[in-house]
Amino acid sequence: MSAVAAPRVGVIASSCANLFSVEGALRAVGAEPVWVREPRDLEAHTHLVLPGVGAFDAGVAALGEELLAALRRYAASGRQMLGICLGMQLLFERSAEGELPGLGLLPGRVERLPEDAEHKVPHIGWNELHVERARLASAGAEELWSGVADGAHVYFVHGYAYLDATAPWVVAVAHHGVPFAAAVSRGNVHGVQFHPEKSARVGLSLLARFVALRPLAARR
Repeated sequence: MSAVAAPRVGVIASSCANLFSVEGALRAVGAEPVWVREPRDLEAHTHLVLPGVGAFDAGVAALGEELLAALRRYAASGRQMLGICLGMQLLFERSAEGELPGLGLLPGRVERLPEDAEHKVPHIGWNELHVERARLASAGAEELWSGVADGAHVYFVHGYAYLDATAPWVVAVAHHGVPFAAAVSRGNVHGVQFHPEKSARVGLSLLARFVALRPLAARR
């Protein structure tokens, strides 16, 4: 019997990405990550990870117009896509952190987390997730979140977040002074504000389920 090939997952290799830790986590769940720098390289992959650290405008600029356009075409093709931390924020139309437009794959604007004596910004450390089970089916995220229990803890490092926790594409919520979107999904486009590569068993199990997701039909 021939061995099953490891999933080839593209990882966007921009200057605003924590590539090595994401690559290591994907290898740990049996994937074969390949760094992607050029738009033409997207065609080889059925799964794509968009990691990111730093500021919104710097993240947009690091991708460049050609790759941004290619990412929009990739998402429209129905292939699976996952944004991590800043990569999740780049899925939205815009951010209060900058002036440049994001990918626009999700509507809305990312905002700065409010700060008070108890809740410092940036929000750094482990925090509890509440999975919005009633939204998973319509968001296309049942399979991705099937193994994550309410109250699971994951690791965050961020000062900005999408704050409309009631939006239909918000599939997991965390609290840091206010509720915010810890994860989003709309069809084949997914994002997590936390770092799954730093979130131990919960994060690795989520990555394993992501690389097992099947592509959806292309959008017209």
